[in-house]
Amino acid sequence: MASNFYIIATPIGNRDDITTRAMQVLGDINFIVAEDTRHTGELLAYFGIKKPLISFRDAPVPVMNRALKQIKGRLRKNESGAYVTDAGTPGVSDPGWRLISALLPLGVIPIPIPGPSAVTALLSVIDVPLDEYRFIGFLPKKKGYQTKINELNLYLRHKERRGIILYESPKRVHKTLTDMMKLNPKLGAIIGRELTKKFETIYRGKLTDKFIANLPEKGEYVVFIHNLVA
Repeated sequence: MASNFYIIATPIGNRDDITTRAMQVLGDINFIVAEDTRHTGELLAYFGIKKPLISFRDAPVPVMNRALKQIKGRLRKNESGAYVTDAGTPGVSDPGWRLISALLPLGVIPIPIPGPSAVTALLSVIDVPLDEYRFIGFLPKKKGYQTKINELNLYLRHKERRGIILYESPKRVHKTLTDMMKLNPKLGAIIGRELTKKFETIYRGKLTDKFIANLPEKGEYVVFIHNLVA
């Protein structure tokens, strides 16, 4: 297949963060694969772009296979396409890797169009060394949650001047931070809420009951946890 297939980063909140290159590619290609076609449709409408949309998300295998059949059919017609997720850079805690792994055996070489990412947005305003850190994505919801919390605590104890970064929902952010604090009372946090959006807030401080209680239980969170070193 000689078709081009792009992996495009889209805004994490503020739509004007989209890159000029991303806009150009979205306007030139034949079709778009989206994690959520309604969400992507709103983004495209904002910029006046109209393209056929194919849904590809974490779903039962038969559902994903039907989507793949559509995508492969278009690529075999020498059409060019792109994949976008709900927000940020595809492949980071979303099903992008599944699509790429299915297309590589066909000879399709994905072309990255870099841009917004909630992880790098928060990392850019962190005041501790970042030559090494650990990215987790979302923690397990139930099974494996405590095991992962224990594992992260061990990592921080062995990496004195390093940190971990993860995504968390507003409903679980209090529990996650409290559980980490109970294992190690000398942790600090830098937390981004609703990054790039109207009510963007960045919280900094030692993990305490008061600090955690002040975090609103709404909005999207990116959390960086690190050791407090005197």
